[in-house]
Amino acid sequence: MDIKRSLCASAGAAALLTLLYGTAAARGRPTVATDAFYVGTRLAPGAALLAGWDLDVYLSRDRAWSLGPGVSVAVLGSKAPAGAEQDLLVSVDVARLKIAVAEAGGAWRPHLFVGGGFAWVRMPEQVESGVTVSTGEGPDENATGERRFPELDEFLGIVSFGAGADLFSDGPWAFAFATISHVRLRDIERLPEVWTELVLGVRFGL
Repeated sequence: MDIKRSLCASAGAAALLTLLYGTAAARGRPTVATDAFYVGTRLAPGAALLAGWDLDVYLSRDRAWSLGPGVSVAVLGSKAPAGAEQDLLVSVDVARLKIAVAEAGGAWRPHLFVGGGFAWVRMPEQVESGVTVSTGEGPDENATGERRFPELDEFLGIVSFGAGADLFSDGPWAFAFATISHVRLRDIERLPEVWTELVLGVRFGL
């Protein structure tokens, strides 16, 4: 009985997937809106695993212009310079304007973009050992000590820019990739002025 149920469930799932695939394949390329889910890496400070999402609302049916938000979350960073290690970095573009740089309406949609929003960074308490400090007792009187960096939890404004491309199928799907740079608008010594992300994903829409 359990085997019968499993076979029936598998057959039903296969039929549903076939129906969905056929429906998707019958649809043309999106002209209204798409969203994409990405995975990738943040390059500095220290490489980190990254997941992202963005939404394109097309301002013209040929997809020449689009506007929408974008979000990325970076975690599990590799070793970084003293004080710069991050537990979490969330970058949010409240609005991201994309402009196609090739003939609009085709399967290949390379684009440039600019956006703005905010970031949230969380850094653990860190200690840098072997720091040379002056004792103040003379020009050559130095000592070796430690530099401590307190735990940090900050929100700050950002401006973003970058380039990417979508390669659309004959249906509503596209492969997407992008390089995204974020510029901080507030001076936080332990956070780079600019950090860059490389992402690859899948786009789907209407």
